[in-house]
Amino acid sequence: MIDLFMKRILLLRIKINCGFSSAPNTKVPEQLVPDPAEARQKIKLLWISCGASDRLVSFSKRTHDYLQENNVPHIYYIEPGVHDFKVWKNGR
Repeated sequence: MIDLFMKRILLLRIKINCGFSSAPNTKVPEQLVPDPAEARQKIKLLWISCGASDRLVSFSKRTHDYLQENNVPHIYYIEPGVHDFKVWKNGR
C-alpha cells in the first residue's frame, strides 16, 4: 500500500514505471501523462486530492482537467483545508 503521508497530488509517471508521487508536482499534465491512451490501459486507481485553500490547488485542478479531457479515469477530491496535516491525514 502506498503511504499517502501527504494528501497532495497523486500523479502517476507512466512512461515506464507507473509509480506515484505524493510530493507537490508542478510539472504540466502533458509531461506527467504524455500518453493518455496508455494511461487508460494501465491505471487501476488514480486519486488526486488537495485542500481547497492549498496554494498549490491550481496544479491539482489543471491535472484533473487534462485527465478529464483525455478520458483518463481518476478520482478528484477537494476538501476544506490548506496544506497541512488535517488534510493529509485523510489520505492515509
